[in-house]
Amino acid sequence: ANIAKVGAGFAGFGTGLIGGLLVAANQAGDAAEVFTRFDAVFKGAADGVRKFTTETAESLGRTESEIASAATSFGAFFIGLGRTEKESGELSKTLTSLSLDFASFNNVTDADAQSRFLSALSGSSEVFDKYGINIKAAALDQEFLRQGLDKNTATASETEKVFARLAIITRSLGKQGAIGDAAKTSES
Repeated sequence: ANIAKVGAGFAGFGTGLIGGLLVAANQAGDAAEVFTRFDAVFKGAADGVRKFTTETAESLGRTESEIASAATSFGAFFIGLGRTEKESGELSKTLTSLSLDFASFNNVTDADAQSRFLSALSGSSEVFDKYGINIKAAALDQEFLRQGLDKNTATASETEKVFARLAIITRSLGKQGAIGDAAKTSES
């Protein structure tokens, strides 16, 4: 009877070990897919963005593939707006940092914050309402005036609207004290 219990224990251990190895293998495959997409989006600018993802992951206690996935999504968004790989790389670093700060400051997941940023930049103004960030049409019109542009939401290009939204979001997060929050809270 004792031998049967020991054998059952080893069987359970083996099943757990194999399950753990399968999870690890799937995670490694997912990370490889992230970096394949990363290289495809950033092309010649990939090295600079990769340095950012490595340093950010280390300093904030995240995995490099998590940071790279966020940067890639933001980079792809800006490539879709016609920005170069280099411009998209710089913008993706900015947006990745802002979204991590937003997540930390508002106690939401990194993935939720990144999704909110992509939605907001695309024109979905309500995703930031409960966080006190107004990117509705009137706020965009005010931002165009602040920037000295003779534009409004009816006459501005989609790219101009995206950058006006980004300016409003960045300024709002700065006023709230959210910028730099991910680094502050990772140290505590």
